[in-house]
Amino acid sequence: MVVRTIGERVEVRGIGVDKDQYITLFGRGAVAGCEELLSSAMKRMHNAVFGTIADSASGAFTSGTELYDLAVEGVGLAPLYWVVT
Repeated sequence: MVVRTIGERVEVRGIGVDKDQYITLFGRGAVAGCEELLSSAMKRMHNAVFGTIADSASGAFTSGTELYDLAVEGVGLAPLYWVVT
């Protein structure tokens, strides 16, 4: 959350977590407050699941710890939405 004070006015902005909050929380812009969302940091679990299944199917699966970070698109930012107020 980002809080900024301009004179006596306080502005609050948010960053969503785990999913694209513009879609899940703000109903694709239908819910008031959507213009205050800066972005969302998303876990891209589907990439990890797909990779594990593909490795298992091809016989290449090995147990252990895998890191799914930005380099392999394990996490990322939601698309940018322009909200006109």
